[in-house]
Amino acid sequence: VLSSRISSGRNGMTPTGKFRAGPYKEAVHYSTRYRNARMPWSVQITGNIFIHGFKAVPRSPASHGCIRLPLDEGNPARVFYDWLDIGTPVEIRKK
Repeated sequence: VLSSRISSGRNGMTPTGKFRAGPYKEAVHYSTRYRNARMPWSVQITGNIFIHGFKAVPRSPASHGCIRLPLDEGNPARVFYDWLDIGTPVEIRKK
């Protein structure tokens, strides 16, 4: 469906496993944990872990646990957000 670079959580903070998207999905979400950080095209995966767009998406772990998708290069963050429905199975695994 989508191929993109991502940036995951530092120090193994991104959980692995099988999840269902949601229940929270918003075009713009503001983090309640990290100084109201803007997180466009946000889809909750589990607890405070989201897949969302971000300006800085290095090819190495950089977040507090979320999975960052780029907002440039065709905006894969929005493509993922538009494609995914609440309840869609999501599997997160290490490469």
